[in-house]
Amino acid sequence: MSPMDGDSKPVIEDNSLTVMPEMKQDQPGKINNPPTGKGFMPSPPKEKMKINKAAIKKGLQMAPFDQKGPERIKMQTPETGYTQQTEKKTRMQKEPGYIVLRMRVQNGELSVIGSRRVDGAFLEHSNLIQNGITYEAFLKEGRIAIGSIPDFGEQRSFPRPKGDPSHEGHHFTMLPSFDFNLKIHAEKITLKDLPALQVSLYRFKEHVPDLVLTDVPLKARFEKEVRVVAEMNGIKVGRLRDEVKKSLKETFGK
Repeated sequence: MSPMDGDSKPVIEDNSLTVMPEMKQDQPGKINNPPTGKGFMPSPPKEKMKINKAAIKKGLQMAPFDQKGPERIKMQTPETGYTQQTEKKTRMQKEPGYIVLRMRVQNGELSVIGSRRVDGAFLEHSNLIQNGITYEAFLKEGRIAIGSIPDFGEQRSFPRPKGDPSHEGHHFTMLPSFDFNLKIHAEKITLKDLPALQVSLYRFKEHVPDLVLTDVPLKARFEKEVRVVAEMNGIKVGRLRDEVKKSLKETFGK
């Protein structure tokens, strides 16, 4: 026969060569050659799965998927020793908040004109600022609030011209009327305590070095350095205006 292209060599049948033995089609592991011309490796014989019911009950063997009827074994839920769960108590607890009394100073007298409750942590005053105003509140001879508001309740004027020896720097004057916030921890006062609440308002005339707070009121401890601006002995709720009375009752939840 003629070659298909120039590089191909013709196939020549040589009768002198040894003939390949004929393949037996029924031997396992041998390649079958069906009429279609495609060769397939025969499948290994199927082995019947041995079912050990005792092992399945103990969970050592999985039940077969093709089981049907009453002989099908159901997986049992393992018994647990869980106890009833309870809410875990954490260290972070809700802060009780603090009470804000809106106070008014007018001609040396103190009065309350409103109030509100604020949620969140209350920061105690450890260091007082000795300018502006300082308030102090006592209940049953115990201090329940103290604080300072710098440059508050004062009016500052321009300094006199240079060369005037009668005055140096700015001139400060206490205002005849002004408002401020008095903050008290919510756990230290109730609505019934208001008639016994004593509030004093001060202004430092002289600087007190290394001021440390004690249980003694400022006006008794620093008679020369502190000037009393205004005082109030108790809040008579029944004598207040209706809107202020309503505000106090809503603040204290009564």
